[in-house]
Amino acid sequence: SGTVRSIRQVLIEHSWANEHITRKGLERLRERLLEVGHVSHVQLAGLKEDRRSIFPSGCAILLGIMQQLSLKTIRFSEGALREGLLYDQLGRVRHEDVRDRTVTALQARYHLDQHQAQQVERAALFLYDQAKSEWCLEESKYRDILQRAASLHEIGLAISHTQFHKHGGYLLKHSDLAGFSRVEQAVLSVLVRAHRRKFPMTVFDELLDAWYEPAQRLAQLLRLAVIFNRSRVESDIQSVRLAVNEENVTLSLTQAWLEERPLTLADLQQEQRYLSKVDKQLRILIQ
Repeated sequence: SGTVRSIRQVLIEHSWANEHITRKGLERLRERLLEVGHVSHVQLAGLKEDRRSIFPSGCAILLGIMQQLSLKTIRFSEGALREGLLYDQLGRVRHEDVRDRTVTALQARYHLDQHQAQQVERAALFLYDQAKSEWCLEESKYRDILQRAASLHEIGLAISHTQFHKHGGYLLKHSDLAGFSRVEQAVLSVLVRAHRRKFPMTVFDELLDAWYEPAQRLAQLLRLAVIFNRSRVESDIQSVRLAVNEENVTLSLTQAWLEERPLTLADLQQEQRYLSKVDKQLRILIQ
């Protein structure tokens, strides 16, 4: 950023540009540098001595960018990486997390069903609150990533209904997600990839060791949240009770609740079969 600042200043000092860096002005600067012939002879108004040695190469790179992208003007930003990091941290302190804006933008871009996303999100957090202590998931990062995965779990429908959980995982893995670290993005991708059908143990191998176990547990909670909202109407899971220990999950449901939701019970029984194949147990207690 320092070299770009110097280029802008030189262009202004020589009246080759006004406020912004222009391609025409940069081409005039290029001709002046070629006339000089050697970096040690570069003397330009607005150019500091400590920038002189790298100034011509910076000009060449910037001009190449403008040519390749067919840009006529570039606006210089006073902010650099350090300011961006501080801005991000201050936003989180003030509950203005750039990651939330990223999630909202993705929902709009891929036309996600907002109501369904909110329903699954509420259910996932309801289950999370019952499991977090026993499963050692009390740190806020676990709640945050589960909430965002729930908000984006149907993103793959933008590509195809068939295997949309796989498409969703791919999109999140390879998209530019502002505010998310590489680790967070990887976990988000894996949770969406694992939210339905077979429980894909191999995808968790892609994560750091510190996330390997927590991500599997968060995935189980997300899968249940999706099942409880299969009808895509207002769900009522306040009477559902969840207990966990190690790899096992126990759901306590009333007979009356299940009688009103026979397809949900069928999905839960299918989930039992999926989990049993990876040595995880889902128990259903009917009261």
